[in-house]
Amino acid sequence: MNKKREINILIKLLIILMAVNYGCVKSDLRVDDAHSRNIYLAAGSKIKETEIISAMAEIDLATIRGHHKMKAVIILKRPCCLRLEILSPLGIPEYYLAVTSEKMIVFIPSKKIYYQGKPTTDNLTRYIFIPLSVEDIVLIMSGSFPAINEGQAYYKSYKEADNLIVEAETPKSGSQVIKLKNDLKLSKFVKKDNLGQEEYNVQYAEYSEESGLPLSIVINMADGITSMRVKYYDAKIEENNDLSIFDLQIPKDTEPINQK
Repeated sequence: MNKKREINILIKLLIILMAVNYGCVKSDLRVDDAHSRNIYLAAGSKIKETEIISAMAEIDLATIRGHHKMKAVIILKRPCCLRLEILSPLGIPEYYLAVTSEKMIVFIPSKKIYYQGKPTTDNLTRYIFIPLSVEDIVLIMSGSFPAINEGQAYYKSYKEADNLIVEAETPKSGSQVIKLKNDLKLSKFVKKDNLGQEEYNVQYAEYSEESGLPLSIVINMADGITSMRVKYYDAKIEENNDLSIFDLQIPKDTEPINQK
């Protein structure tokens, strides 16, 4: 058994131990905040910041501009490193996107265009059309969710049919709902604003036994139009602290274009 599977089993056992107190009670019974908080944190902490995730992927993107399908190489490292290579039908990169905590770079080889700027949500949305921060996208695409980290959060959990539901709420960040299936894998995440209106939700499915990653991740924005479905193939998780892969060098004879 490899180290990754051992860690996933330990996390499952932790959640089972915390859930055993209410596994057979009525569906409307909430447990105390401490148990709910522990379940919530365990559900989102499976990938370490010292690990890099890499995978081939099929992306199905829907926006007000239309519906697009593409193949890509995706590389992720928590908390905020992302590399995306959109491939042509021949498997040749059409453009590169690389993001770190300090900068965002886009390179389009066919046009010899090299953009560089700050890794803001607005800049990132120009290229992936999902209005989330790079930190949130990296968490979601690594099979987790952007957990509330404020000290005054309120937590509750309960059983609903075959699912374990955990809710987290704070006056500043609004509220969240996570859903865990019987096998204790994360199946859904919902983010709501301070008025209780849904901002977006994420669905996770088709977990890999080897890596523990969900191989199907779907982000649905509250506008009812914008969505992104990602299907991973050949996903790998490796211990690696080398960030050079997230730094695209300026090609020769190319003048960088700065974006705010």
